[in-house]
Amino acid sequence: MWNITVDEALARVTAGTARLEAEEVPLHEADGRVLAEDITAPIDLPPFANSAMDGYAVVAADLAGASVERPVRLPVVTRVAAGQGETTAIQPGQVARIMTGAPIPPGADAVVKFEDTLAPSPDEIAFTQPVAPGTNIRQPGEDVTAGQVALQAGMPLSSPALGLLAALGYAAVPCVRRPRVAVISTGDELISPGQPLPPGKIHDSNGLMLAALARQFGGMPAVYGAAGDTQASLHATLARALSEQPDLILTSGGISLGDFDLVKDILRAEGEIDFWQVRMRPGKPLAFGHIAGVPLLGLPGNPVAAYVGAALYARAVLLALQGLDPAPALYDAVCAEPIRNGSGRRNFLRGVAEMRGTRLQVRQIGGQLPTQLAPLARGNCLIVAHEERAMYDEGETVPVLLLASGLQPPLG
Repeated sequence: MWNITVDEALARVTAGTARLEAEEVPLHEADGRVLAEDITAPIDLPPFANSAMDGYAVVAADLAGASVERPVRLPVVTRVAAGQGETTAIQPGQVARIMTGAPIPPGADAVVKFEDTLAPSPDEIAFTQPVAPGTNIRQPGEDVTAGQVALQAGMPLSSPALGLLAALGYAAVPCVRRPRVAVISTGDELISPGQPLPPGKIHDSNGLMLAALARQFGGMPAVYGAAGDTQASLHATLARALSEQPDLILTSGGISLGDFDLVKDILRAEGEIDFWQVRMRPGKPLAFGHIAGVPLLGLPGNPVAAYVGAALYARAVLLALQGLDPAPALYDAVCAEPIRNGSGRRNFLRGVAEMRGTRLQVRQIGGQLPTQLAPLARGNCLIVAHEERAMYDEGETVPVLLLASGLQPPLG
């Protein structure tokens, strides 16, 4: 098919995509990885009753009549430190000096913090107010109970989630394998960054840019450099990439109507092509298909068009491979200025979104040509002007797609 809508293209690139297999990942390497299985708590958290304060473990009933005028004076019979194993029980009429995190000694049912006591002598403490049972005590299992599902499969692991796993005693967890992504640029005009520019040449910006984007969405990119504008060169580069068993191939360039646009031809001859051309701007020439059973997304050579295509479709495939929702994460923003769309296509304009009070506001930034990387680099969102709208007036709401490194507004 050709000249399909953005929504049709998104549905087609993710159709039939199965979640990748699980692998055991050491906890210190699991940041941002997707949990493959439910995690059941093997222990209570906290595992034992412990003090939430530095203070004195007491029998609450002993302090029932305490006041400033008539303080209750009790002897300190033991000291309990954090990490201590066995503790000495206290009897009614006794208290234990206790540190934060230390186990509550048998017999005690409340903790009074240091600041709420008086010390008439080193071995005696005066209490000037009553205390309720359970005060300043962290009870076993009040956070998580043994046998409870502590974390659910399918969630990306954040730093608090890693902290919870560590607290539960896990040293490794089952995570979805990260998708392997082959990144291939095409064109005789391309040379590696850092090399001097001969006449007629340009640096390959797409390879590193697309690899970085793949990494942001959980992929493990391998950059294969620039294939030349011949069937043999492109075929050899694809063969090298396929030998390393990628889960997705990203190419840039070679999909339009020029004499040296070969990607779609190879895809058609050696694999299968699902669609070519999408009603969007930038990035109308965009091919998707499979070669040797591996999905291949053929992006335009213009860098902004390549980025927009990858931010939509490569992102969707990578998230689907990890069992995550592939739908674009769109937010409503208020137009700070009129936004025009004369293309008749879904237009992804470069913009800057920022919070103004409780609302997200957006404006365009810089030039909007598909070759102009600077506005994309300085912006933090893509303004999604729908094909049926020629104009969004100032104050109207427009959907925006936040870039991975850009502003993340509150969801509530």
